[in-house]
Order: sequence, then structure tokens, then C-alpha cells
Amino acid sequence: MKLLHSQLKKYIPSLKITPSEVADIFTEIGYMKDGAIEEVIFGGNKDYFTDLEVRQNRPDCFGVHGLAREISAYQNLDFVQTDYTIDDSNSTYELPIKVKNPDAVKRIMAVKLENVNVTESPDWLREYLALYEINSVNNLVDLTNYVMLETGHPSHAFDADISGDGLTWEINPSYKQMTSLDGTEIELAEEALVVSDGKQPLALAGLVGGDKAAMSMDTKNVIVEMAVYEGGLIRRNSREMKVFTEASSRLEKFMDPASIDGAFAMLITLILDLCNASIASKVYDNYLQKEDENIISIDLNKASQIAGVEIDHKDAIESLIRLGFDFRENNDPILKVVKPINRLDIECEEDVYEEIIRMHGYYSLPTDKLAIQVVKDVTPKRLKVIDEIKNHLIANGFDEVRTWVLVDTDSNTKANYSENVAINVQNSINDEVPTLRQNLTSGLLKQVQTYEKKFIPDIRIFEVGKVFHNVNSLFKENYSLGICISGENSFNESEAQLKNLLASFGFENIELTEAKIVPAFAHPKSCFDIVINGVHTGILYKSNETETSSCSYAEINLDILSNENEETDSTIELTGKLVTLDSNITIQNTENINKVIENTINDDIKTNLWSYEVIDEFVEGQQIKYTVRFIYFNLSDQEAKTMHEKVFS
Repeated sequence: MKLLHSQLKKYIPSLKITPSEVADIFTEIGYMKDGAIEEVIFGGNKDYFTDLEVRQNRPDCFGVHGLAREISAYQNLDFVQTDYTIDDSNSTYELPIKVKNPDAVKRIMAVKLENVNVTESPDWLREYLALYEINSVNNLVDLTNYVMLETGHPSHAFDADISGDGLTWEINPSYKQMTSLDGTEIELAEEALVVSDGKQPLALAGLVGGDKAAMSMDTKNVIVEMAVYEGGLIRRNSREMKVFTEASSRLEKFMDPASIDGAFAMLITLILDLCNASIASKVYDNYLQKEDENIISIDLNKASQIAGVEIDHKDAIESLIRLGFDFRENNDPILKVVKPINRLDIECEEDVYEEIIRMHGYYSLPTDKLAIQVVKDVTPKRLKVIDEIKNHLIANGFDEVRTWVLVDTDSNTKANYSENVAINVQNSINDEVPTLRQNLTSGLLKQVQTYEKKFIPDIRIFEVGKVFHNVNSLFKENYSLGICISGENSFNESEAQLKNLLASFGFENIELTEAKIVPAFAHPKSCFDIVINGVHTGILYKSNETETSSCSYAEINLDILSNENEETDSTIELTGKLVTLDSNITIQNTENINKVIENTINDDIKTNLWSYEVIDEFVEGQQIKYTVRFIYFNLSDQEAKTMHEKVFS
């Protein structure tokens, strides 16, 4: 919604702040500025045009009146608005308007005017509409657009000598097409809400007028209507028929039918004055969906509790008055209020508190940081290792599977590669699986067999889970990683994947030694123990092909791996933020940038240097200019900058 500064001051004469300050206030109370403030000329004077983003739940602010009321309430200034009325006492004629679909129409107001003098619009009106990129048509049509911009309520005028007085609002009975005012042929939707004369469509209600009863310079008698419709229907019609207008952008929202009295009276008064017309009928007012008054009870103390600051009750009441709230009871701090006209977004007491806090000013709310203690990270080391392992394997094309911890005794025995005894449960859920698994291979084997029955090739699966052992009559459990790869070259690939995984954790001393215990599932000549830093950690073997086709399995005790990883882990637990600084380093093209950096870094920097990387390079003759990014930890911004500049300034 665009707003002209002089027009804002028309409704707030005591407004003294600049257009820039007005824009800042709108931002604070919920309306973002859309682009820069535009300097324009209006009425021969320099003026300012501000474009604001109005939220969909605030249709009242799609007009100057609504925006002006917001500023007046925030600045505690008087909002000056003319109270327009329509005197139809000299006419007894009732318009024969029909509404065939009352569910689609919330309220219609209409009146017939005669002896209308349709001419070109005065300069001020044409100039004002041009600022909104609306072309001038004639004084009557231009006034309908002017009132829409001021109040947010669209309206339409029909040439009564063409349309007749019996206008009908109805869901499209069988009309196929309508030509709009600009000559566009519109294919009418089945659900289209139209205004017709009973024979042909004259307008798409809430969207655009048709050319059959359009205004012209020869028009003398008109019917002017203003309405509020079911917003959802207008929205669907607009999108289905691809008709998007200033009217549709407003009437597709949830507008308050009670709000059109003043807007309609304003429009008719201006037409009578500017077009020298006279009233030829009673005002038609079909208020089809009138709602009961919603009285909201509030406690002003709650507004302060929600905001976290003390809000003076007198200021809160003053803000509500200026926003247009009506009071039914005022027993401070308990109030009973009725929402302002055209504020359907206010439904409950929390909505009223929001208005009070909004007018008090969000910037005045405290910004103190919560005094909370940072909780120590108590996540077990092995769980962090497990997460990293899963991420690594998935990134390398593996799928994770989950198998039962209860297995049959035969499979468990054939896959066992330890000297420990199996654990049998007393109350197994199934007599066929009475044993807690001692390894993951038995479950992976069954998964492979399932895949092979479905002819799934190139199997690459893994599982992370617990295995259980009876060690000298003590029940023990640990996390294990099982990997399975199918294919003729599965053993070599399994070995490579395993070493790649272990290397990513910093392990380099990895050996494959002849297996001390060869499981029955394993090929006796392709079975090896996995030894890391001299510690037996797992097993790697190729299947004996009696159970499956060519597959290889690897299993690692992750608890042992986690313990070994404690000494080699290079991960740093950060207790503060990282600080990033860039430096330009120029060297001869015969030098190595990494060696230059390593030789430059002193012991003081190494203590707090997280990492560094070359992010850019530029060749200049015999030299190369590098941009290197250094990342520091456990230092403030200034500490990191001071230390960095001592070395790389």
C-alpha cells in the first residue's frame, strides 16, 4: 500500500515528523517499508510517497484511513475524519435489487443517482490517481477509485439507463463470457459471482466491471454500489479466471461488512458534489451476514506481564481509544471492549494485549540476555562416533539396516568369532529366536538373503547396534558396526572402505592378521582379525558361499574404537564462538604457501588456531597472491584480531 505524506497529514493535522520518521514508525508497529521513499510533486508542491507491506490480516490498512489511524494512535495525535451521511429522505423509490446467493454476499449498499454530470476529473484527482498508476476515466469513475484508496473499499457504478434498476447478484447461472472495461474477453468460471440484469453479466463482483453498462460522458443516471463479499470466493474467482485488480486484492480479504457505511457515504457525498447529481432512490442496504457484538474482557496488568515492562494503564486505554476500540465497561484494570470496525483480526484478549504492546513500542521492551548456565555436554563419546560413522558410510553409498537383537541359536553360533558364551533369554517373544546376538553378521546375512531373493544387485549395507556376551558369568554388552558388501571384488572393497573409515578418525596403524577364530560363515582362507594400534578390534572375512553368493563382512567393536580414538581424536569441544579472519600473503611462485604459513605461525597462535585454508589466489608475474582464511577459537573478536595482526599484518 502506497501512502502520500500530505494525505497522511490531512487526517493527522498535528503530525510534525518527517516521512522518514513515519516510515520508521510503521516498521516498528509491523509494516515494513517496501523500497526507498520516493520524492514526488503533488498539487505543485514537493511531497513524499512511501510504499508499505501490509499484512493480509489487516485489510483496514489497504486504505489511507487505516494507516493514518495507526500513526495517530502511536504518536498520540488526533485522527481527524469527516463524518459523511446520505440524505435520501426526498425519495421513496426502492431499488429492486436481488441477491440470489446470500452465502456469497455479506453486505451490499447501493443508491440510484440522477442528472449526473459526467466530465473529466479535476487536476488534483487525476494527479492523485496517477501517483498510484491508475488512469483517469471520468470524474465519477475516478471518485470510486479515490475512495477505494482512501478507505480500502472498492465500489462500482452502472449506467442505469442501460442496466436497468433490477441488478442481480448471483453465482454464474450459465453465462459463458464477459468483456471487461478494458476490452478483455473473460471466460466465466462456474463458481463466478456476477452482477447481471437477468439476461447478461454486467460485472464480475469484487473483480472488474463489464462493458455492457459502462459509464460514458453521456451517462445521466447511475446506480452506485459498494459491497463486502465472502473473501474465499473472490479469491478463488480471481485465480481461476486470472483477473487481478486493485478491487480483488482488497475484497479477497476478510473485510468487515460494518465498515462500508462511512466509505459509501463518503463516495456518494463526493459524487453529489463533484458531479452535481441528485439522489433518486432510497439507499439499498442488504446486511445479509450481520454478526453479534464480540465483547472482550481484558486485564491491563496482563499486558505488562506479557511485555515484561510496566505499561501505564492510562496510556494503554488511550491507545485503545485512538485505535477505535469501544468500551462497554471500564473498571481499571478490568476492561470490556469491542474491537474497532474492520478489525476482524482481533478475536480474543491476547489480540488486544498485542495492540497495547504494539502501541507502547516493541523497541521499549527489555533486551537483557537470559542469565542461563551452559549445560555441559554429557553425550557419551561412542554416540558421537556412531553419528560420524553413519554419516561417513551413507555418504559413501551404504544403506543402513536394523535387525533384531534376538536371533536363532544356529545363526548366532555360525557367525560368532569370540570365545565368550551366548546369552539365552528366559521369556523370548518367539521360541525360534531365544538368543541375544553376539554379532551383527547373522542379521546382516538374513538381510542379504532377502535382497538376493528379490534380485537386488550391488548390496552395500551396514548396521550399528548392541551385541551381548556372557563373560565369566557376567553379562556384557557393547556397540558394534557391521558392514556387508556383495560382488566378486567385495573383499578388497570391504577392506578399502574399512581403512578409509578408520583413517577418517585418525587411525593409521591398522593391521589384518590371520583370524584366531574362524566363524562357520567365513571362508577359511579369507578371514582376518582387525587389529588397531595392537588391539584386536573386529573381524573381516569373505562368506563361504554356502549361505549366500559372494559377499564380504566386516565387524568392529565400537566401544574399543571409541576408547582408542580418545588419544588420537583431533576434535576440539568449543566453549565459545569461532572467529574468522582473512589475510593476503604474497610469495614467489617457487615457494609453497603451506610451508610459508607453517613457518610463520608461532606457538602463541597455534594454541588458539582452529584451522586455515587458502580461499583465493592471483598470479602476478613471478609472484602469487594468496587469500588465506584463519579460524580461531576460545578468543574474543578483539583478542583474535590482535594476535592475528602481530603475525600477519
